[in-house]
Amino acid sequence: FFRTFVTYVWQVLSKACHDLNELRHSAALLLPRYRAPVLSGELGEHESAKLAARIKSSSLKLMQDLYLRSLSSSELDDVYARERDAIAARSAAAAAATATAT
Repeated sequence: FFRTFVTYVWQVLSKACHDLNELRHSAALLLPRYRAPVLSGELGEHESAKLAARIKSSSLKLMQDLYLRSLSSSELDDVYARERDAIAARSAAAAAATATAT
């Protein structure tokens, strides 16, 4: 039962989520909805297709939320600026080391 659930979560969310902690959090959000029909006796543990269909809309919503958590353009510009500064500093240090060595 649980293995089927984890496989479903991985197949649906792994392309949108590359962070294991985020994937774990998403699975924790989906598991109660997946288990509810089994606990109420409405569906059996082995009716995985029906159970997956029950959480499909929640899975899609989670996937959209994962995509929306990407950086804003200004935050991304800041990241790129820090990377450029770090590269420039390493290049300057390497040039200074080369000049000192000769």
